[in-house]
Parts: sequence; structure tokens; C-alpha cells
Amino acid sequence: MFLKKLKILKIPNGICFLEIVDNKVIVKNENDGLFVFDQELNFKKNLNILNQLAIYRAYKNDNQLLLYCVENSCLIYVNLQDYRHKIISLAPELFEDITFSKLYIWKNNEIVLTTYKDELFKVSINEGIIEKVTFEQIKHISEKFNVIFLDSSNRPISYYNQKESVVLSDDYDTQILTIFDYQNELEKTILFTLKDTHDFMYQNGNVLLVHEDQLELVTAAGARFIEKMDKPTWIFLRAQFLSDNSSFVTLLKDQSNPEMHELRIYEF
Repeated sequence: MFLKKLKILKIPNGICFLEIVDNKVIVKNENDGLFVFDQELNFKKNLNILNQLAIYRAYKNDNQLLLYCVENSCLIYVNLQDYRHKIISLAPELFEDITFSKLYIWKNNEIVLTTYKDELFKVSINEGIIEKVTFEQIKHISEKFNVIFLDSSNRPISYYNQKESVVLSDDYDTQILTIFDYQNELEKTILFTLKDTHDFMYQNGNVLLVHEDQLELVTAAGARFIEKMDKPTWIFLRAQFLSDNSSFVTLLKDQSNPEMHELRIYEF
């Protein structure tokens, strides 16, 4: 089965970052911030944040985004409604051996981040501070998160969907992706066709698998779509589901011209 390509947008100097927040498509701009588009890829905003911005990971909640910028030694809170932002410093002498993982819980103005050593850090947006906390101090926030956090010690997390309480965990050798649905207490597996599949997404039962050479979509109903790369020097980098639950956006790069990127919207 095939996907329907709806729209293509060339982005010179776009960088390998793609996120969907509050019905907006967010990509990193050339140097110091973010480009914001609507879900039809119409340009909305160029948001300048920090010189030489380098985004390692992002966390989201409603219309808010928290950027984890290792090379810049900071976290950056971004509100995608009024476009204000706040920089929260990560002192190198305190955080140089700490790497935050994909697992987090965001409630109101506080975010709890986890590390690969099962440490917990609480970020207070209003105060602009981060502090180390214990499991006892945060376990009142969410029972589901507590279970997910304790389970995470025993399995790698390839993708985490906070809104749906879903964890994806892939096994490179067997090419099996396991879906842990904590909301509905379900577990299922999907076989992905290519090794080196590097990005995984989940939304409402649909699973998207990104390989440099192809996109693979498995719907909640079990239908499977594969989209091969149609340009010889281009590769797929990232993908994100859009809010209509029937389409997604993907970010591509031209390896022969690393400054040239492209956004595509596909419908399924």
C-alpha cells in the first residue's frame, strides 16, 4: 500500500529537528532558533532564541516545548502560543556527566526529567531552576509515570508519548518494536523491515518507523504502508504525526548538499 504525498516545502539551511506542538510544525532554523509553520506548511514565525543553538532533545506539553541543549549547557522553555522563551542554565561542572533520557512527566509549570542512570531532576518553569529530586518526592504526580519509570530500568526507550502513556522499545537484532500501552494495559509487537531504522513515532494506535531509505507506517487497523525514498541523494531524517490522525510530516536532507532540507506531508 502507498502513501499520498500532499505537500512539499524546501528549507535551505534547515537542521535535523522536527516537532509538532499546538498544531504547529517546528523545525530548527539556520543558526539561532526555530521556524514555525502551520500544519499546511505555511510560514508563521522565525523565533530567535540563542546563538549557535544545538538541540539534543525536546519535551512537549500542550502548547509548550522544553529544549534540551547539551552543547549550549541549558534547557530552553518555549511557549508556542505567545512565543516567549526562558533559558535555564545547566552548570557544566554539575551536569557534564548527566544526560537526560526521553522519559519525562510534565504537569502544570513543573517537569520531571529522568537520566539514563535512573536519576530524577525537577525543572520549575516559573522560577527557572532545576534541582535533583528523589522518587519519593515526585511519586505523587502520576501513578502511571511511576510504573513507566520503574519499568524503564529493564528496557530501552525508543520513543515516549506522555499524552497517551505509551512507550516504544526496539530490538535492533530481531527488528522487533514492542509497544507498551500503559493507558490501556496492552502490549503488542511490530516487525520492522529494515535494520538501522532510527526514529519511531506513535499516535492513537498508529506507528511510524523512519529509516534513511524509507518510511514505514503501521496503522491501528493493521494496514502497512511503505514509502521508498524517491531521490537518489536524499535521506529521511525525522517524522511526526499531525493532529488530524490521518497524516504526518517528515524532514528530509540532501546528502549531496547538506544545507538543503525538505518538509513533506503524507496522508494515509
